[in-house]
Formats: sequence, structure tokens, C-alpha cells
Amino acid sequence: MDQLFSMQVFCQIIDSGNMADAARTLGLAPATVTGTLARVEKKLGVRLLDRTTRRMNLTEAGRLWYQHAKQILEQAAEAENAVRSLAVEPRGLLRVTLPLGVAMIFIYPYLHAFSQAYPLIELDLQVNDRFIDLIENRIDLAIRVGFMKDSELIARPLLRYSRVVCASPLYLSAHGIPEQPSDLARHQCLLYRHDLQPVYWDFQAGTEVQAVQVRGTLQSNESNALLAWARAGQGLTRQPSWLVAKDLERGVLVPVLECFAVKSPHDLPGIYAVTARTHQLPAKVKAFLDFFSSRVAAPSTAQSG
Repeated sequence: MDQLFSMQVFCQIIDSGNMADAARTLGLAPATVTGTLARVEKKLGVRLLDRTTRRMNLTEAGRLWYQHAKQILEQAAEAENAVRSLAVEPRGLLRVTLPLGVAMIFIYPYLHAFSQAYPLIELDLQVNDRFIDLIENRIDLAIRVGFMKDSELIARPLLRYSRVVCASPLYLSAHGIPEQPSDLARHQCLLYRHDLQPVYWDFQAGTEVQAVQVRGTLQSNESNALLAWARAGQGLTRQPSWLVAKDLERGVLVPVLECFAVKSPHDLPGIYAVTARTHQLPAKVKAFLDFFSSRVAAPSTAQSG
């Protein structure tokens, strides 16, 4: 246990970038952290860190020790979680981050049923559209929408979906129906964006997928704002099929450019369950995924649009 503790302290020093932050993260006195490092270096007979008043650098021996210590700590954590998940029913604090649209469509309607099925789980939903660091923010599970980039995280696909360009009947009667993606240049497009970079919408052109730049005076980083504008007749919006399914069914919004919708599964976005763990999931995470994954993939929401 002392060896694992020494490894944990050393790895936290490297991950934090300095000893003071490592001590705060671990809830230890700074003297305990510096003393532990000194004992490790004395035992190994090598210097692991070159330290000055302003910076700290790993030596060659330090890099090797860090790599092996990190692997050992991960394996120890996985072993403990594997045993606990077999012996303990789903319980404890479960922190989940997810976008508002996913929460409203797939999670909120079933929260009461989930709490009744798993009364020992303390559910903490962090609802926002930002991609946050799971480990740094102590998040057990992230539900992410779009395209998954290569990373060390483990992503489990729950649903592939199309994107629908649509507008209200009021807008289309006043401004006309676009027949080609190029027609969007003369339309007010409602832009989903997080920065000031140009916005592009993808369309199928034969066997190729082409990106068409769109413009508009209304923009937001949250889809429900764009939907509110679209329903009020203020422009065209492009949204996930599952998010606008009910609006399309009721005729509140009308799809356009349907024959140019991207069809190749390889080019379609998805809804993913993302974790930082590599093997055995904690029982509380598995319970959440088992309960909600079938609801995310329900045909009534997945196939609209």
C-alpha cells in the first residue's frame, strides 16, 4: 500500500505540474508530498525531477518511473472496480454530463422511473453543450453528440442520426423554398456556433459530401434557441432528426433539401456514451447506460426526419 501511495503522489505531482497543486488535489500536507518524493528518490537511488524555484522537469529516470507507476495505478483501480461491481449493487454519486437537447428528449421524461429502479444512485446531471474534461471534473459518464475525435476516452455509439434542414411554413411562404444547397446563400440561416469561425452545412452531392458555407444574423451555441427562432419564422435551421421529430410531425417545421441529406453512415453524426475507463464499468454507470441506451435508440425518435 505504501508503494502504491508513493506512486500516486509522484504521478499527481507530474499531472498537476507542481507539488502545491498535487497536495491540494490529494488532500495532503505539502510536507507529506515533498517528503514522499524524497523517500522515493532515495529508495531508487536516482533523481526523478530536476527542480528550480520556477520550473520542474522530469529526468529520464523520472519519465520511466512515471510511465510504469501510471500503468500500475490504473491496473490497481481497474481491479478494485471490477471486484466492487460484482459485489455491490448500483449505488453512490453518479456524475453525468450531457447536452440540453439530449437531456430534454431522452433523459428528463424517464428520470422518475430511473430513480425508482435505482434508489441508491445519487444522480448529478451536468447539462451543457461544452466538452469538459472527464477526469479533471470527476465525471463518470458523458453523453456527446456529433462526431467523435480520436482520444484516449472510450466511446460507445448509442445512435446514428441524420441532420434536417427545416423552417416554419411562415418563413417558407415569405422567402421561398430552397431547391439546391446553393440557394441557401439568399436565405437567413440560423447558425449553431461556439466561436466566430465560418459555419458550413454538409450535403450529399452524388457520392461525395460537400460543405456549403451558410450565413445569418442570428446565432447561438444552444440548439433550443435556434429552434425558437425557426418556429417563429426567422430562418432556416439544421438540427438532429431526433431533436426536431415532433415539430416535423406536427407541421410546426417543414423539412427542405431532403434529397441532398447525407446518407452514408460513415458521414453521419451520432450520440455517444463516453467514459474514461478502459474495461470494467462501475455498476452505477452500467445501470445508467442499460436504462437509457434503449430509449436513445428508440425508432420513434431515431428515424424521424
